[in-house]
Amino acid sequence: MQVERSHVGATRYVLQELFQDRYTGRMARRRRLAPPIVGDWPRGAEYFLERATERFAPGRIILHEARWSSHFQSAAGKLLPFAPPVQARIAPNNDLLETYHGIFRGLQPSCRTLRVADEFVFADPEHRWSKEPFHYIPGYYTAFLSV
Repeated sequence: MQVERSHVGATRYVLQELFQDRYTGRMARRRRLAPPIVGDWPRGAEYFLERATERFAPGRIILHEARWSSHFQSAAGKLLPFAPPVQARIAPNNDLLETYHGIFRGLQPSCRTLRVADEFVFADPEHRWSKEPFHYIPGYYTAFLSV
Protein backbone atom coordinates (compact mmCIF):
# COMPACT_ATOMS: atom_id res chain seq x y z
CA MET A 1 0.00 0.00 0.00
CA GLN A 2 1.32 3.42 -0.91
CA VAL A 3 0.64 6.76 0.66
CA GLU A 4 -1.00 8.74 -2.12
CA ARG A 5 0.33 12.03 -3.43
CA SER A 6 -2.84 13.73 -2.24
CA HIS A 7 -1.88 12.93 1.38
CA VAL A 8 1.57 14.40 0.91
CA GLY A 9 0.14 17.42 -0.88
CA ALA A 10 -2.50 18.01 1.78
CA THR A 11 0.08 17.79 4.56
CA ARG A 12 2.38 20.16 2.72
CA TYR A 13 -0.48 22.63 2.19
CA VAL A 14 -1.54 22.57 5.87
CA LEU A 15 2.01 23.05 7.11
CA GLN A 16 2.68 25.81 4.59
CA GLU A 17 -0.51 27.61 5.57
CA LEU A 18 0.26 27.36 9.29
CA PHE A 19 3.85 28.54 9.14
CA GLN A 20 3.82 30.90 6.18
CA ASP A 21 2.90 34.18 7.90
CA ARG A 22 5.40 33.74 10.70
CA TYR A 23 8.39 32.31 8.90
CA THR A 24 8.26 33.73 5.37
CA GLY A 25 11.80 34.55 4.43
CA ARG A 26 13.32 33.74 7.85
CA MET A 27 14.12 30.13 7.08
CA ALA A 28 15.42 30.72 3.57
CA ARG A 29 19.03 29.81 2.93
CA ARG A 30 19.77 28.54 6.44
CA ARG A 31 21.41 25.21 6.97
CA ARG A 32 19.09 22.58 8.43
CA LEU A 33 21.23 21.68 11.44
CA ALA A 34 22.50 25.17 12.23
CA PRO A 35 21.87 26.14 15.88
CA PRO A 36 19.46 29.01 15.02
CA ILE A 37 17.18 26.53 13.23
CA VAL A 38 17.17 24.14 16.18
CA GLY A 39 16.40 27.11 18.42
CA ASP A 40 13.51 28.20 16.20
CA TRP A 41 11.92 24.74 16.17
CA PRO A 42 10.19 24.99 19.60
CA ARG A 43 8.59 28.30 18.62
CA GLY A 44 7.44 26.79 15.34
CA ALA A 45 6.03 23.75 17.15
CA GLU A 46 4.17 26.02 19.60
CA TYR A 47 2.72 27.98 16.70
CA PHE A 48 1.73 24.77 14.90
CA LEU A 49 0.06 23.34 18.01
CA GLU A 50 -1.82 26.58 18.70
CA ARG A 51 -3.33 26.36 15.22
CA ALA A 52 -3.81 22.59 15.23
CA THR A 53 -5.65 22.59 18.57
CA GLU A 54 -8.02 25.24 17.21
CA ARG A 55 -9.10 22.66 14.61
CA PHE A 56 -8.64 19.34 16.40
CA ALA A 57 -9.10 18.02 19.93
CA PRO A 58 -5.64 17.69 21.56
CA GLY A 59 -6.17 13.94 22.03
CA ARG A 60 -6.55 13.53 18.26
CA ILE A 61 -3.07 14.86 17.51
CA ILE A 62 -0.67 12.07 16.58
CA LEU A 63 3.11 12.42 16.52
CA HIS A 64 4.79 10.13 13.99
CA GLU A 65 8.17 9.36 15.56
CA ALA A 66 10.12 8.60 12.41
CA ARG A 67 13.85 8.10 12.28
CA TRP A 68 16.54 7.54 9.69
CA SER A 69 17.65 4.04 8.78
CA SER A 70 21.29 2.97 8.69
CA HIS A 71 20.56 0.23 6.13
CA PHE A 72 18.64 -0.23 2.92
CA GLN A 73 16.98 -3.38 1.66
CA SER A 74 18.15 -4.64 -1.72
CA ALA A 75 15.75 -6.05 -4.32
CA ALA A 76 16.88 -9.51 -3.16
CA GLY A 77 15.86 -8.63 0.41
CA LYS A 78 19.42 -8.31 1.72
CA LEU A 79 20.12 -5.53 4.23
CA LEU A 80 23.06 -3.38 3.21
CA PRO A 81 24.61 -0.43 5.05
CA PHE A 82 24.68 3.01 3.51
CA ALA A 83 28.03 4.39 2.39
CA PRO A 84 30.18 6.07 5.10
CA PRO A 85 29.29 9.67 4.08
CA VAL A 86 25.59 8.85 4.48
CA GLN A 87 26.23 6.89 7.70
CA ALA A 88 27.89 10.00 9.15
CA ARG A 89 24.64 11.96 8.72
CA ILE A 90 22.30 9.37 10.25
CA ALA A 91 23.09 9.58 13.99
CA PRO A 92 23.08 13.42 14.12
CA ASN A 93 19.76 13.53 12.29
CA ASN A 94 18.23 10.85 14.53
CA ASP A 95 19.43 12.79 17.57
CA LEU A 96 17.84 15.93 16.15
CA LEU A 97 14.58 14.08 15.52
CA GLU A 98 14.58 12.75 19.10
CA THR A 99 15.05 16.33 20.34
CA TYR A 100 12.15 17.50 18.18
CA HIS A 101 9.94 14.62 19.32
CA GLY A 102 10.70 15.40 22.97
CA ILE A 103 9.89 19.08 22.51
CA PHE A 104 6.63 18.22 20.76
CA ARG A 105 5.59 15.74 23.49
CA GLY A 106 6.47 18.34 26.14
CA LEU A 107 4.28 20.93 24.45
CA GLN A 108 1.41 18.49 23.85
CA PRO A 109 1.55 15.72 26.49
CA SER A 110 -1.86 14.38 25.47
CA CYS A 111 -0.77 13.64 21.90
CA ARG A 112 -0.58 10.04 20.86
CA THR A 113 2.65 8.77 19.36
CA LEU A 114 3.12 6.37 16.50
CA ARG A 115 6.42 4.60 15.93
CA VAL A 116 6.83 1.84 13.36
CA ALA A 117 8.57 -1.32 14.57
CA ASP A 118 12.31 -1.55 13.88
CA GLU A 119 11.78 -4.55 11.58
CA PHE A 120 10.37 -2.15 8.94
CA VAL A 121 12.76 0.79 9.33
CA PHE A 122 14.87 0.18 6.26
CA ALA A 123 15.42 2.42 3.27
CA ASP A 124 14.20 1.46 -0.17
CA PRO A 125 16.87 1.95 -2.87
CA GLU A 126 14.10 1.92 -5.51
CA HIS A 127 11.99 4.57 -3.76
CA ARG A 128 10.38 6.90 -6.28
CA TRP A 129 11.85 9.99 -4.58
CA SER A 130 15.40 8.64 -4.15
CA LYS A 131 17.50 6.30 -2.05
CA GLU A 132 17.69 8.11 1.28
CA PRO A 133 17.70 6.89 4.92
CA PHE A 134 14.19 8.35 5.37
CA HIS A 135 12.55 6.85 2.25
CA TYR A 136 11.39 3.50 3.52
CA ILE A 137 10.53 0.09 2.12
CA PRO A 138 6.82 -0.45 1.26
CA GLY A 139 6.41 -2.57 4.41
CA TYR A 140 7.11 0.51 6.53
CA TYR A 141 4.13 2.36 5.07
CA THR A 142 1.89 -0.69 5.45
CA ALA A 143 2.96 -1.05 9.09
CA PHE A 144 2.43 2.70 9.63
CA LEU A 145 -1.15 2.49 8.38
CA SER A 146 -1.90 -0.55 10.53
CA VAL A 147 -0.52 0.77 13.83
